[in-house]
Amino acid sequence: MAKQSISVRFRTKRIAVSAIMIALGTILSIIPLGLRLPFGGQVTPMSMAPVMLVCYIYGIKWGFLCSTAYGTIQAIIGIGEGMFAAQSWWRIILIALLDYVLAYAAMCLAPAFKKLIKSPRISIAAGAFTGGIARLACHFISGILIWSSYAQSTLKSVSFGQKILDSFSGTELVAVYSILYNGSFLLPDLILTIIGLVILISVKPVRQEALRQS
Repeated sequence: MAKQSISVRFRTKRIAVSAIMIALGTILSIIPLGLRLPFGGQVTPMSMAPVMLVCYIYGIKWGFLCSTAYGTIQAIIGIGEGMFAAQSWWRIILIALLDYVLAYAAMCLAPAFKKLIKSPRISIAAGAFTGGIARLACHFISGILIWSSYAQSTLKSVSFGQKILDSFSGTELVAVYSILYNGSFLLPDLILTIIGLVILISVKPVRQEALRQS
């Protein structure tokens, strides 16, 4: 009976903590830092950190559920921002998968090095970097498959864009555009997230909770 009570308390706590962190991540995702980026997009104040921390504490399987839920919320926000407007049905499916569901689900890789690297600071930094790069890869593929028509007009709008247009064409141009567009906001966001996670895991109660669930 005691074990069952502990199990119920653990599950309740895990759901509550995860829900709070998903909500916090959602709020942070709609707060831009005010940095003017040449290709658009926005850098957020560590919006990936709350969900990645949940993934790190409770593991990849639970983290996958949480990060997918977070990605679904981001997709709903995307609908309100017109991300799916005037798109064919197959593009809507690809956008939903590559820019939202799979992209944000990649954050569940945050605990990938938890059992391989003894230092919590290094392991969470390595896991967050892996998850962030996996997310970037999803957006990069989406940029090539879905958003390629924006490459020329977007590049023409920046001072150095003409040099890129003169140097690349076709698929190469689209690939360069996609990595520049997505990397320009996601990499700074990832760096801030890693810094935030390292600070958070250095707090003793957070570190103890993470190690307790190993």
